[in-house]
Amino acid sequence: MKVLFLFSLVGIMALGTSPFLDVSEDRIIIEFNNDVEFDDLIEMKKELTEAGVTIRYKDLEFDEYKKLKRISLYVDFEDGFSGNLQTPPLEKDSKVGFIRDYKSKDTPLLIGDFKHFQIKR
Repeated sequence: MKVLFLFSLVGIMALGTSPFLDVSEDRIIIEFNNDVEFDDLIEMKKELTEAGVTIRYKDLEFDEYKKLKRISLYVDFEDGFSGNLQTPPLEKDSKVGFIRDYKSKDTPLLIGDFKHFQIKR
């Protein structure tokens, strides 16, 4: 019974509801671009809190269409890895954020612009 519950919980966490957040057993990807709206930030914070990750938004700037223009934040994965992020003006094709890879020894945490990285979801 406990094993079934654990697998169900992991499955729910992996599904998530935010298209800008991917939470799995192996890694967490947090991505910001100019498609993000305020409600997306609230959902991301909720999902990250459920995964045991602390995120604090410091400065938020939105454009006239209520889309994220700039963000400054702090994230703590509660396992010794944490970091700050302050973005330049965001575009629709921006890929700025965090990747916490629990299996990687070379790059367990990537912060910043990862547009040029091949990320398989």
